[in-house]
Amino acid sequence: DGQIRLGEADVTGMNVRQRLQAGLAYIPVDRAGTSLVPGFTIAENLAMRDLDRPPFVRGPFLNVQAIRDAAEKSIAKFGIRAPNARVPASALSGGNQQKIVLARELGREPKVLLAFQPTWGLDPGAVRFVMDQILQLRDAGAAVLYVSAELEEVLTLGDQVAVMSAGKLSPLVSRGQVDATSVGMLMAGAV
Repeated sequence: DGQIRLGEADVTGMNVRQRLQAGLAYIPVDRAGTSLVPGFTIAENLAMRDLDRPPFVRGPFLNVQAIRDAAEKSIAKFGIRAPNARVPASALSGGNQQKIVLARELGREPKVLLAFQPTWGLDPGAVRFVMDQILQLRDAGAAVLYVSAELEEVLTLGDQVAVMSAGKLSPLVSRGQVDATSVGMLMAGAV
């Protein structure tokens, strides 16, 4: 029920392509099953949202060199540890797989990012990297809806915090008005 609006645009009934073009990006919790195609190369995973647009296509044909060149730039920018862009995503660690997702989604410079448990299963260094990238996007003016059960992350990233408990969403509260204890109480349904 309801409506999804991005500024004045109603994006509720839009398909995925139209939502991407409107400036929406999404990082799902399940990087191996939803975010990536594990058997695809890094380059293929990075380009998959843009295979219908230049420079990745030339007429009816894929521009493989442009896809690889863009992937090599993303590998360098996001610190993806791989020998080259032709390595399958399945051969990488969880942190490096998540960096592919970040590079693809944040590289589009979205207006709005929905990030659902983006640090799930990552080591502390990868967690910090993910959080820093999302903070940079926010600081550049994008809206970020960050969904997480990790209280420390929510309190670090959130300007406003709301808690979902028993299917109900609490009112938004300024980050300065909450701490881990009060958020925990809201999560437990005690407030």
